[in-house]
Amino acid sequence: MTKQGRRQYTEEFKREAVKLVDEPGRGIAEVARSLGVHRSLVERWRGQCGQGSGPSKGGELKRLRAEVKQLRMEREILKNPPAGRPASVGAQTRLGIDWRRIREERPSAFWWHRPR
Repeated sequence: MTKQGRRQYTEEFKREAVKLVDEPGRGIAEVARSLGVHRSLVERWRGQCGQGSGPSKGGELKRLRAEVKQLRMEREILKNPPAGRPASVGAQTRLGIDWRRIREERPSAFWWHRPR
């Protein structure tokens, strides 16, 4: 019984496999099955050609993590506003008028909204 070595694939074969994956309606698993190779091998060839997909390409994962960190900081700032600012965004308009404060100071100005 002889020991089988690794199969070697030509660069042309790899390029053709990647082209097949890029055709509409064909997935990596389908192409790999039709060629008789493992799916991970086709994915590796695709990555070597610079056509890989997913968050690991081009530092996209780092960018997304930085964006998540930024959004979490912004959310915390909105949850806990600095001193001197109202906690409720609904208490103000775009002009910065605090209607609740005005209602407390001049209740007659809000005759339609009297407590019962």
